[in-house]
Amino acid sequence: MSTDVAKDKRSLLGWLVKVVGDGAFVAALIAWIATGSKTGTPRDRGLMALGFFVSGVVDMADLWRKARQATARPDGSITVSFSLSLFLAFDRATANYAHGRPAWLTAFSLVILLCLVVSVGIGVYRLRRSEDERQRALVNGSLAFAFLATLAVVMVFAFLQSSNIGPKLEPSYVFITAAVAWFAALFVLKRRM
Repeated sequence: MSTDVAKDKRSLLGWLVKVVGDGAFVAALIAWIATGSKTGTPRDRGLMALGFFVSGVVDMADLWRKARQATARPDGSITVSFSLSLFLAFDRATANYAHGRPAWLTAFSLVILLCLVVSVGIGVYRLRRSEDERQRALVNGSLAFAFLATLAVVMVFAFLQSSNIGPKLEPSYVFITAAVAWFAALFVLKRRM
């Protein structure tokens, strides 16, 4: 009976943490929409990044909990998990337009980047544990394509920046390119293999 009470307390605590994480995401999203096209002060960007970060950490903890219980899927589908919240937090913390970036925001950006790398690592670990050889081949091919596409985008932006034409390369462009290229390659390879 004591294990049931402990399980209920854990599920209630998990639910409460998830509500706080979701609330932080919604609050940060509302603040982002409210600022519109304005970049906001470093404090505002930091608070938005903090909201997205809290949501991302809650999602990452939930992903880790699920990764420990991962088993192969009977239908052969591929499960991919990543934290959009951490991408958004990194984007808000690294924005550098009209205002300079204070040292605390730079340090926070590094913490977010570290959590993002850990989140991707957990996702790959979960994928490796739960999928068969065909899915692994699809994922490896998609990752290779995403790497090459991201490298090409970075090289094009470096050329444009050295020529003083075109926009400046933002960190979110790299993440968006990698994610879109990976999902597109996965979709194409899944249909052809």
